Order: sequence, then C-alpha cells, then structure tokens
Amino acid sequence: MSHRRYLRAMRRSAILFSVLTASCTDPSSRPSASQADKKGPPSREVEKGPKNYDDARGLLAGLFKGPGKTWYCACRYDGRRKVDARACGLPTDLGAPERRGRVEWEHVVPAATFGKRLPAWDGAHPECERARKRGRECLRMVSPAFNRMEADLYNLRPVVGSVNELRGSRAMSEIRGDDGVGRCDLEVHRGQVEPPDPVKGDVARIYLHMEARYPGRGIVDRRDRDAYLRWSREDPASSEECALIRRIEALMGYSSPVYGEACPVRASD
Repeated sequence: MSHRRYLRAMRRSAILFSVLTASCTDPSSRPSASQADKKGPPSREVEKGPKNYDDARGLLAGLFKGPGKTWYCACRYDGRRKVDARACGLPTDLGAPERRGRVEWEHVVPAATFGKRLPAWDGAHPECERARKRGRECLRMVSPAFNRMEADLYNLRPVVGSVNELRGSRAMSEIRGDDGVGRCDLEVHRGQVEPPDPVKGDVARIYLHMEARYPGRGIVDRRDRDAYLRWSREDPASSEECALIRRIEALMGYSSPVYGEACPVRASD
C-alpha cells in the first residue's frame, strides 16, 4: 500500500471511531427513561418470568402449595388455600366475610406504590378513557412496565384475605404503642402498618429488592430505608427464606443483589 492510501485508510478509521464513540457517549443517543421503561429487563428475563399478574398467580399456586402458613399472622391453610382465621386468633368480624377464610396474594410493596408514578394511573390514556378504567385496571391494559412489576414473585406472599384487605396500600413503617390484630402482631395505624417481628427482615428485603429493581418509583424513601436496613440486620434471612428465594430466582430468571448478600450460601449447598 502506498503512503497516500495508508493515510486515507487511517483517516477513515479515525472518523468511524469518532462516530461510534459519540453514539455511546452522547446523551441524545441514549434511550429516554420512558423508552427504557418500555424495554424493561433483558429479553431472557421477560421470557422467563411471568408477564402479568395472572401468570404470576399460576406460579404462586405451586410456589406456596398447601398445606402451609400465611404471612404476617402464620395462619394454617390447606391444599385448597382455605384458612380458619379464628383458629389463629384473628377477629371473627375482620374484613369482608368472603375474604376471612381464604388465602390471597399480597403485594408486600403495594401495587399502588409503584403504579401511581406511571402516567396512566389516573386513567389518562385513550384506551383507559374509552374503557373507563383507572389505577391498576388501566395500567394492566396499557403498561408492560406495570405488568412486570405487579407480577414480580419476589414481592408476592400468601396472606389471609381479610388481613390483605386491612393492610390495603398502607406503607410498612414503625408504629409506637398500637396493638395488633387479635393475636396477630400486625399493627395498623392510619396510613401505616408495622409487620410482626418474625417477618420484619423479610419485609425489609422485599422493599429493598423492589427499590433496586425498579428505581425511580418512590418505593423506599430515605427515612424508611434506615429502618429497613436495621430490620434486615436484626432479622437476618433464615434458611427457609433463602430456599424460597432460590425457587423464585429460578422462576423469575434473575438473581436479586439484595438476596445475594442476605443468602450468600445457596440452600442446596
């Protein structure tokens, strides 16, 4: 190759390199937050995990197959997910009658907590306006991001239906001086709920996982983060919790860094 041709080739290489570098570093070339939200996690994760809440419910039925115990109040349930709330000390008049004797799937981080940050939560979407849907019903129609978050198995646990109704969308926090619900040490005061001591660490790790996985949704504020980190330290992950998390990892197709620290040794090891 002549010296002139060599210089032309080098100039072309330099131009190509500058174009590639600009595409990687120029902020205008990066996807916006909304675009990234639509894309979500890597495709293998989307394919592996449940795509919506209905898919998740099918997996939860196997993950928490009865007989077992509910979260928060440790009420026993059978293979049909029926529970005798009175036997575990819950008030007989708690909640709607049809919810007192059944297990429901609780979003530990309420769907409203991460859903209300999405634009269509208030129904401001053409499809939702036509269908007259708001809140989660609207987002289930139009938001793949919400469907992924609502179906995250890390965030779903079996609870007595009336307890799920009582908790509602209240934030998990610390409450001073309030009594529990019957013999269940679940404390509720206005817009807050404090879980029983045996599951405080579990609750904290779920909140921290959801905040890490779906940032920018207001899932954990600065004040509560300190409490959750303390709960997690004071109530470290048990072997049962870690075994459950390994099963959830397999179903979801990804590992959570929060549980990588909490469960450093695999349950099978």
